[in-house]
Amino acid sequence: LLRLSDGALAAGTSAGTVDFFASVALVEGGEKTLSLRASGNVLSLLQLSNGALAAGTNAGTVDIFPSATFVEGGEKTLSLRASGNVLSLLQLSNGALAAGTNAGTVDIFPSATFVEGGEKT
Repeated sequence: LLRLSDGALAAGTSAGTVDFFASVALVEGGEKTLSLRASGNVLSLLQLSNGALAAGTNAGTVDIFPSATFVEGGEKTLSLRASGNVLSLLQLSNGALAAGTNAGTVDIFPSATFVEGGEKT
């Protein structure tokens, strides 16, 4: 579960989706406003400094969704391959993305990979 910068909520599901809820759902309840398809069961979520959403999955990927997809719907723009199921995500001060996996690794993706695609270091 993640609270986005605009107050909305994003919830990763075992059905392989990231479901979005308006901020008023915290107080009043309510239905999801949007659902985005991930590569697998969503185990971790992080909003990146550029506003995009990173979703760690049990398919061993970090799926990147641009912020426009939160409103308009759409597809992930990128799937970064990790060493195992992605259990945790953290953006480092240099902009790189760290992904903790069930393989006992912390995979580091340089910030350029979010735009161009690419491999972990």
